[in-house]
Amino acid sequence: MLLILSAILFTAVDEDALKAFEMISRHKVAMVSTVSLEKENTVHKPYSSVMGIALESGIPFVFISDLAIHTDNIKINPHVSIMVFEPSEDNVFNSPRVTFNGKLLKVTDKKRIKKLRKLYLAKHKKAKEFIDLKDFNFYVLKIESIYFVGGFGDESYIGYLDVNDYKKAASEIKKK
Repeated sequence: MLLILSAILFTAVDEDALKAFEMISRHKVAMVSTVSLEKENTVHKPYSSVMGIALESGIPFVFISDLAIHTDNIKINPHVSIMVFEPSEDNVFNSPRVTFNGKLLKVTDKKRIKKLRKLYLAKHKKAKEFIDLKDFNFYVLKIESIYFVGGFGDESYIGYLDVNDYKKAASEIKKK
């Protein structure tokens, strides 16, 4: 009996982690916030950009130009947050949203770049126009935390998700 219960608990997927994965999977664009170091002084300030995103086994990645301010910021400090949300027409305050926090790391492995290129073009057909430009690179998020707001003022979960639960949910969906 205990063995059966352990097997059920072990294979169960966290419902909120699954919702977070499904939410980011539906999106092609996210708000990506970097830490900006202004050139005139040493004050660190948030800097947000809208970026095209895709997923590699549930892990968000971006394809960005070396000429962009956000790329300069990432080179100095790779810590970012990537946020998607689904605004409700009736009540924006009750809109589900998820924020992934971590480090955006540049991908240099040619085999992996080829895989990411295929995944990115599947999600962003128009990227074919600039996918081969030499000043663009793939950056994959090394997830450190995930904050999920399922809604507001109802019974929806609000709080941090376990990163491993999220990865498990993503792999379970990929199997189906």
